[in-house]
Amino acid sequence: TTGQGKVLGIAIFKNDVTSGTTIIAARQDAGASTYSFYYYTAFIGWRKFTLDHSVTRPMTANGLTVNRLRHQQFNFGTGNNICFVDGVNPAIIFNGTNWKEIKSSHSGGYHSSNNTAGGAQALNAPALVDVFENHLFIGGHEANRAAIAHSAPNDAYTWTSAAGAGQIASGFDVVQIKPFRDNLFVFGNKNIKKITVNASNDFALENVTSNIGCVARDSVHEIGGDLMFLSPSGFRPVAGTSRIGDVELETISKKIQTTLVDIIKNEDMDALTGVVIRSKSQVRYFISSTVQGTLVSPSDSVGVIGSLTESSGSIEWEFGQLLGIRASCCTSDYVGAEEIILHADFDGKVYRQEKGTSFNGQNILSVYATPYLDFGETEQRKVIRKLNTFIRAEGPFEMNLA
Repeated sequence: TTGQGKVLGIAIFKNDVTSGTTIIAARQDAGASTYSFYYYTAFIGWRKFTLDHSVTRPMTANGLTVNRLRHQQFNFGTGNNICFVDGVNPAIIFNGTNWKEIKSSHSGGYHSSNNTAGGAQALNAPALVDVFENHLFIGGHEANRAAIAHSAPNDAYTWTSAAGAGQIASGFDVVQIKPFRDNLFVFGNKNIKKITVNASNDFALENVTSNIGCVARDSVHEIGGDLMFLSPSGFRPVAGTSRIGDVELETISKKIQTTLVDIIKNEDMDALTGVVIRSKSQVRYFISSTVQGTLVSPSDSVGVIGSLTESSGSIEWEFGQLLGIRASCCTSDYVGAEEIILHADFDGKVYRQEKGTSFNGQNILSVYATPYLDFGETEQRKVIRKLNTFIRAEGPFEMNLA
C-alpha cells in the first residue's frame, strides 16, 4: 500500500456485517506521523478503511511512539467486535461497520454516537487488551503501568463505575494480561497475580508468585490446555495441578535453556512476537534483531519453535530454532475448517504460512541434528556406509548428510 515502514498489526476478524472474514492490518502513512487501518480483499489487495471515517491515528503522543498493535475479538451478544490497542492512542473497537474509541472523557471520537463511548474508568493509552467474564480488560498504560481497567459487564463501550466498570491496581508494572480457565492472569517482570471472581461477584486480586515473571510481553500464549510464557529461565506454563487452587510453574524448555538465556540477554524482548498453530500444537516465536541500529535481513532473522509431541506414551515439549522469518507482528485463527497463519514484515507485506511447497519462492531449509552417536566406542572414528531413513515428504526434496 502507499504506506511506509513495518506493518504495525495484523488481525483475522469474523465479520458479522459481511458474513465473512476480514483481514485487517495497520501501517504508517507515507510521509506522515499517522497510521491507518486496511482490509484485504481477494483478487484486489489492500484497501484503506473509509467506512464512516478514514480511521487515521497519530503515531506519537506524550513522548511515546506506536510500535505494535494488539487486538482481541469478542461477542457480548450483539455480534462480533474487535478491539485494537497501541499504547499511544485510546482503545478503538470495530463492529464490522463503525469504529469507536474508548476514552476516559466523552468528547470527540470517530463516530457521532461515540460521544457516549468510554467513561472515567477507561485508560487513554492502553497497550494490552483481553476479555474475561464478559468484561473488556485493558492495561499497559505507560502513565499508570500498574492499572488494569475493565468495562461494564457485557458492554465494551461503557466505562463508568455506576454501570459496573472499574480499575484494579496490580501492585507492579503490568507486562501482559491473559485469561486461563476461571482466572485472569496478570504478568509482571518479577511477579504473577491472578484476578478471580469472589462470592460477591466482584473481581479480587490474588498472588501467584513473587519470584517469577515474564520477560517478553508477546510470549504469552495458550496452547495444549496451558498458558505459556517466557521467563528469565525459559518457557514456563501456568497449569493447574491436582491440588485445587495451586499452580505449577515448572520450566519446560530446559533442553534449550542456554539458547533461550542467550536470546534474552542479547535480543530486544519487545521485538519478540509469537503465534500459535493449533492444528499442529505448535507455538512459533520470531525475533526481529537489530545490529548497530540496522535491522537484520529476513534470512538472518531467528526464532524458536515449540511443539507438543507424543513420546513413549506421554506428551512432551520439543523445541527447535527457526531461521528466515522477520516478523513485526503475527496472528492465526480458523476460517471455517481451515487454519490461517499470518505474519507481517518490516517491508510492509503480509505473508501466509503453511501454504504451498516453497519458502517465499525459495527452497525450505530444515536441519535435524541427532544426539552424538558413538556406537559404544568414543575413541575410534567410524565411517557410515549405509543409512536407512524414514521420511514422509510433502513435496520434492533433496537430503544431505554430514
